[in-house]
Amino acid sequence: MTPFYTFENIVSGQYEIPSSVPSRAKDLIEKLLVVEPSDRLGAGSFFGDKENSMDALMNHPFFEGIHFPTLAK
Repeated sequence: MTPFYTFENIVSGQYEIPSSVPSRAKDLIEKLLVVEPSDRLGAGSFFGDKENSMDALMNHPFFEGIHFPTLAK
């Protein structure tokens, strides 16, 4: 599989996440690869939707335990 083919599958929403991927990571990946940009997790603040805001992205269970304000330190 070439990188271009992989990209085309993602853009069209046709991809498979291996069963070995932890459920929290799988859920995050699925929410980030939504075909409609305004429905993607983290894009809502740009499109005016609080349900998919950056806060919602940072509060996803995958990032549990990460304190974003001090991440750069």
